[in-house]
Amino acid sequence: MCKSLSIVQGLNLSAQKLDNADLYVPVDPNKIPKFLNKPSTYQVVTKDTIVLPCEVYNPENFVLAWKKGIAILTAGTTKVTPEERIRIVEGYNLEIRNVQINDAGNYICQIGTLEPVELKHTLQILIPPRIIGITSNGKVSAKKGSDVTLQCNSTGNPPPTITWSRKNNMLPNGEKTFIGNSYTIDSVRRQADGVYICTASNNIGTTVNEEIDLNILCKPDVAVITSSKQGRSKNSYEMLWTVKSYSPIIEYKLLYRPDKTNKSNHEIQYKRPMRRWNDDWTELLLNPASTDQLEKSRTETIRDLDPGTKYEATVQSRNRYGWSEVSQSFFFTTSTKNEAHPGNSVISDPELRDMSITAINKAAPKTIQTPLLCIMAMVTYYLA
Repeated sequence: MCKSLSIVQGLNLSAQKLDNADLYVPVDPNKIPKFLNKPSTYQVVTKDTIVLPCEVYNPENFVLAWKKGIAILTAGTTKVTPEERIRIVEGYNLEIRNVQINDAGNYICQIGTLEPVELKHTLQILIPPRIIGITSNGKVSAKKGSDVTLQCNSTGNPPPTITWSRKNNMLPNGEKTFIGNSYTIDSVRRQADGVYICTASNNIGTTVNEEIDLNILCKPDVAVITSSKQGRSKNSYEMLWTVKSYSPIIEYKLLYRPDKTNKSNHEIQYKRPMRRWNDDWTELLLNPASTDQLEKSRTETIRDLDPGTKYEATVQSRNRYGWSEVSQSFFFTTSTKNEAHPGNSVISDPELRDMSITAINKAAPKTIQTPLLCIMAMVTYYLA
């Protein structure tokens, strides 16, 4: 009985082995489908067209599919995705038209064998540079002596390089350009005022730039008095000075007094009560003419002075950021007599001009000219 059972079991095992042998079909290694392309990384600019290759040796009846992530794009030559920009061309190659930023990623061409074989391509989207933000929308104001940082933010792929330059000038550090997303100026000086340019480039498309106007909030420079030290009139003096200011001058302050080293001037009394005094100084507050020029000039006539007297004067300037430093003391001396202008028969003294004395018409009769000339000569003698 036991022997018969063993024979039956042996027959069953033989039959099972025979069935398995019938199911096994040897595969010719030369007929296994394989890719003729290698995995690659492709770069394309937005709005261009890209074709991802998928050439297969001996595809036979196997299904080829394109995937991006878990999304099936195509199966065989049938397009599955609803995206109109994607299609199969020239066999199993995948074409993407009008490439967009969100098309970037990994694309897989898969052969549907028992153990699927895959070919992976990486698509990188190249994006031209674009500046998306600059400091204070391009208008920056900073106090003199403070630290200033100019920022330029950009996008693009590959990430753009930011280059800084200055319009019609070198950068404050003496260099022509600087590379970096930001540019810092330590302890900014008035000379740093100007237009700064940030340029973004990544070799894709064209470079782009933006301008930042840096305005240094500073007081005017010290005024420089340039008039002659010797006056031409005995009772007045014409003073000329220049000052540099990036902002309009609001007011000038002119101070003058007799030179303290001149003892004979100590008893001089001023004749204009509407003027302001500070100790022995006479102060004049002057409103300037409006001008956009960097270097501004002003001429002012100081009146009611004493003849042959040495005076000391200073000038201050004020813009919206405050008063400048006081200028160096300037010394001038009034004349002992009024100088007549060459070729002019009019007496040059301002007081006589105020009396409206005018030249005699040469066409007047000599009988009238002679008495008038005598009168003018006498006036000149007594005033001299």
